[in-house]
Amino acid sequence: MKSIAQMAKSLDISSSTIREYLSRFEEFFPDPVEHEGVKEYPPEAEDLIKKIYGYYQTSGMTKEEIRVKLGGPGPVDQSPSAAVAAMAPMDMAQFEQLGERFERLITTIENLTSAITGANVETFKGIR
Repeated sequence: MKSIAQMAKSLDISSSTIREYLSRFEEFFPDPVEHEGVKEYPPEAEDLIKKIYGYYQTSGMTKEEIRVKLGGPGPVDQSPSAAVAAMAPMDMAQFEQLGERFERLITTIENLTSAITGANVETFKGIR
C-alpha cells in the first residue's frame, strides 16, 4: 500500500498528475484505505497510473481513448465513426487481423461442408 506521495516518488510522476488520474479515471481504481489519516492505494493502483501515464506520453491518446483502452465506456457519441476514432491504432490492427481470421474460418467451413455434402463450394458463396 502506498500513498500518492510515495507513488509519485517511485514513478517519478508529480502528485498532482496522480491525483488528476485518480479523479479522471476513478472507476478503474480500487478504493484507497485510510491509514493514520493518509489514503493508501494497493499496488494495482500504481500499475494503472503507470499505464495511463504511458498512454498519454508515448501514444498521445485522449482521455476517451484511454478510457476505451482500459475497458470502460467509449465516448458519449456512440456513432460508428466516433467509436472507430476512439480505438487505438493497435486495436484497429487487431480488428483487421480478426476480420482476416474470420474470412479464413468461413472458407474452411465452406470447404468442409463441401467435402461432407459433395456440394460445390460456390453454392455457399451467396449465403454470406
